[in-house]
Amino acid sequence: MNKPSFPLILKFLNLLLLLHATIFFSCSGTNNNSENENIGKNLFEQNCSLCHGNDGKLMAAGAPDLSVSVLDKDAALIAIEKGSPQKGMPAYANRFSKEDLLAIRDYIFELRKTK
Repeated sequence: MNKPSFPLILKFLNLLLLLHATIFFSCSGTNNNSENENIGKNLFEQNCSLCHGNDGKLMAAGAPDLSVSVLDKDAALIAIEKGSPQKGMPAYANRFSKEDLLAIRDYIFELRKTK
């Protein structure tokens, strides 16, 4: 019986490694997106829903309807970070990590899809 050549074994191992990496990264990316969505939703519901409502449409205390907001992602992030003291919205830049702020912002953009 002939032994497989070293280059053939090397090709097989490279293919196996590539397959493993593809499966790992595709699975971990899905979980991270799902985790990010849950973090954003939870933080929004705990900190923003009193004025904006869970669906972004409450508009209590002069809060805008987030489901129809026209702010782009950069402007929305700035609004979350700096707040709007004249309207009673606190600044969240020093309360949450950058990742949490981005998760909140991304969740707000999901509210636009459920008008």
